Amino acid sequence: MVTPQECELPVTDLSALSSECEADRRSCAEATRRAATEWGVFQVVNHGIRSELLGEMRREQVKLFETPFQTKAYSGLLNNSYRRGTPTAISPAQFSWSEAVHVPLIKIPDPSCYGQFISIRGLMMELAATMSRLARMLAGVLSENLGHRGCRAFNEICHESTCFLRVNHYPLCPLPPEMFGLVPHADGDFLTILHQDQVGGLQLLKDSRWVAVKPNRDALIVNIGDLLQAWSNDEYSSVEHEVTTNGEVERYSVAYSLCPSYYSQIGSCGEPAVYRKFTFGEYLKQVQEDIKRTGRKVGLPRFRLMKRSPRGVVLNKNERPIPRHKEKEKYYAGISTELVLYEDPWKIRKKLTVSDLGHSSRLLLPGKCVETHVLQWMGKDMVERVKSRDGMEVAVWDKNTGYEHRLVFRYWASSGSYVLNGDWNKLFVKGRGLKVGEEIGIYWDTVSCKFHFKVLCHVAT
Repeated sequence: MVTPQECELPVTDLSALSSECEADRRSCAEATRRAATEWGVFQVVNHGIRSELLGEMRREQVKLFETPFQTKAYSGLLNNSYRRGTPTAISPAQFSWSEAVHVPLIKIPDPSCYGQFISIRGLMMELAATMSRLARMLAGVLSENLGHRGCRAFNEICHESTCFLRVNHYPLCPLPPEMFGLVPHADGDFLTILHQDQVGGLQLLKDSRWVAVKPNRDALIVNIGDLLQAWSNDEYSSVEHEVTTNGEVERYSVAYSLCPSYYSQIGSCGEPAVYRKFTFGEYLKQVQEDIKRTGRKVGLPRFRLMKRSPRGVVLNKNERPIPRHKEKEKYYAGISTELVLYEDPWKIRKKLTVSDLGHSSRLLLPGKCVETHVLQWMGKDMVERVKSRDGMEVAVWDKNTGYEHRLVFRYWASSGSYVLNGDWNKLFVKGRGLKVGEEIGIYWDTVSCKFHFKVLCHVAT
């Protein structure tokens, strides 16, 4: 096996962004743009995240992953998100020799997620908050470089239910070096912020060759994701990367992913567009289908309209584009760079009827609408439970009040519809004082596996 050449990633000193000198700020923004364009992966120092916090998090990770497998896998730890290896692998080349917990930001403050590991809660809350601010700030800098309105757009569409923190452990591997710690892939988000230890093992595909990333104790690593590449019309590059195994030293890392809501639509900001418009939910569904069918993620190439982009992008053997930079002022002159968003997630809407508010205690939902916007995002076992006699208990988060309730979601065969019942009358009709004629909206959150509920239009009293 050929050992890849070690490289030092570009390093951006973010302290210059807060400088009183405009030239320093512009120089920092330009360095960030150049790294995102030419490398797709770069490092940042003076990033505002305490080194003590990162050290404490590393120590808690060791404690967490030293726990017996049975405890990690079956105790509901951290939103029941513990995963080991690659369950979908159909060959050794598709298997990742690693374990991780993958927690949506919305769940991180919840004490019930932690069990015996409550000591990590405060660290994860602080780390998630600071990495989130950093990711949004960097996304804003990169969007401003394309003439966009900065981090405001990302604040509007990137939700706590879809952004997440992933805590990783790469155990000692006794198998041959051809085994991966994490299989080659490109990130399916806008940005990833990564803190890794000094063990090394991260490699990336640069100019069709794998290179090893030299660890930098003071830096965080920033990966451009598929969504930002698609939106930037290949100005920025989402590159394939992997983690190698190690037979002598364990490796630990923490990654934050900046992701939009499922109904946010991503469209290329340049013309002619390299990619067709797609929602984040559509992207995730395609990834799941590819993994199920082939054992690997394909990602962004599934949405490509052109084999060659208008900016001289050439494709490597995996059809992942490697941009050749041109001056952005020339290329983007006169082109709209607004993010294309679908800002209204409330796909299931209805005006409440007497039947919805009566003693039957059920909210009737149209069958076709549920099958299109809910069931297709559920796994086969969940759909079977919904269609069973007893239905499936689900969480329903009331966006108006901020409270979460438990209801039963089931299929009503005689009408071909679906209902939410159980304590619907007590918790929502009486608890919220709902009235006939009010319009409500519902959607299914595929990360936290819960319904979101909102009263969209009240009736006059």
